[in-house]
Amino acid sequence: MRKHLYCCMITFSLCFYGLAYGSGKEESPILPASAFDNDVAFLKKYGDVIVLKDPSGQSRIAVMPTLQGRVMTSTAGAPSKLSYGWINRPLFEAGEISEHTNAFGGEERIWLGPEGGQFSIFFAAGSAFTRENWYTPRFIDVEPWDVVNQTEQSALFTKEATLTNYSGATFQIKLNREVRVLDNRAALSAIGVPEDARLTSARVKVVVASVMQPWSDYR
Repeated sequence: MRKHLYCCMITFSLCFYGLAYGSGKEESPILPASAFDNDVAFLKKYGDVIVLKDPSGQSRIAVMPTLQGRVMTSTAGAPSKLSYGWINRPLFEAGEISEHTNAFGGEERIWLGPEGGQFSIFFAAGSAFTRENWYTPRFIDVEPWDVVNQTEQSALFTKEATLTNYSGATFQIKLNREVRVLDNRAALSAIGVPEDARLTSARVKVVVASVMQPWSDYR
């Protein structure tokens, strides 16, 4: 009997807190190390950027379709507030792409495995498990994903690819990835945080559908 690997769904939330509890006192403004809008302007030099926001327009996240729908950074407040993501600016500016892997940064991304072992998707069959032979699949490293749908609060991405693992099994896969900014009040209530805090929350849903050779061939 042929067996197939069916769909699996992963849903999780990323929460970033700007400690904006009301103190009743006027505080001096603190200049951010790197403002959200500044980071977005930088990223736009190197690819498309989608900025998603909650209904208030305060909580925002920057997503790059050119980097697999990766969440690059977020903010919990107005344009002058802090940008929470780490962006590897020198790598973007260098314009050099490694054939092994590229650490562009960001807050959340898709990743697949296994990385090593007989079923690895990072090493060619028969190669030694060394850094020199490590190759991150391009579609989760540097290739763009298609934008299927986009609203002010969410974006849906998709990608089709072919993978061959260390044992020679070939996978035809399609991935659908949705990134959504949650309503601030509902998100805070769900985790028991006071409503006078500011939350940036991105819900990321990844659906992976794979079809492969019979399991018995690769035991």
